Formats: sequence, C-alpha cells, structure tokens
Amino acid sequence: MTDIRTRDIARLMSGILWLGRRLRRERPEDSLPLAMIGIMGTLYRLGPMPAAKLAAHELLQPQSLTRIIATLQQHGHIARQPNPADRREIILSLTQDGLRALSADMERRREWLARAMAHALTAEERARLLACEDIFAKLAWYEPDDPA
Repeated sequence: MTDIRTRDIARLMSGILWLGRRLRRERPEDSLPLAMIGIMGTLYRLGPMPAAKLAAHELLQPQSLTRIIATLQQHGHIARQPNPADRREIILSLTQDGLRALSADMERRREWLARAMAHALTAEERARLLACEDIFAKLAWYEPDDPA
C-alpha cells in the first residue's frame, strides 16, 4: 500500500458518498428506479450488448437482470433482438424512448450540479473538480489483478 492516510481516504469517501446522496435526492419524483437508470446508462455508454455482458457490467445476477429487462421492455425503453451471429443470444439496446427517459432523469441532476458548482465553488475549484473526471472514472472501473 502507498502512503495514503486512512483519514484522508475516509474524508474523500465521505465527500463522494454525500454528493451521491444529494444527486439521488435531486432526481425527479416520477423517475424510474436507479437500477433501471443504471442499465439504460450502460447501454447508452457502451452500446447494444448481450444480457450476460450487461449483468457483468451492472454487477447483477442474471435473474435480477431478467426482471428489470422485462419491465424496461414493457415501458418501451429497451429492445431485444436476436444476435445475427448467434440467434440463441439476445442483444439488448436502448430505444429512443429509453434515451428520452434517461436524459430526463439525468437533466435535473445536471442542472442542480451546474448551479451548485457555479454558486458554491470558485472558478479555480470548478477547474480542479472538472480535471478529476477522468480520475474518478479510472477509480470507478478499477479491477485489481490480484484481489488479495
């Protein structure tokens, strides 16, 4: 382990968790559950994919994903189509309705964050925070080679 102090890690985690809670609180009241938004967001970012790959990205059991997919399909937010290369496999994709629902869910949080950054942070703090986006993404997707 490096020389990162436990107290510093705890403070960073606390700030990230509080910001996450606040962003969830800013969601529209009639929003879809976060698990569904997460699935639609993954399909938006990574494109169409088989259910097994989607389950792995979302860290969900296939059984849990099956129920969510069925609901999203009933609402017209995702489409299921056979894989042309292997007709036994189903490819999931985000529909235009799904993209609109995802965008609506994200818009209110984007607006709140932009207002908060404009009013609560200095220009230098905003620049420092925005410079960290790739660092946050790198940490979010980090998988250790050796989990020990």
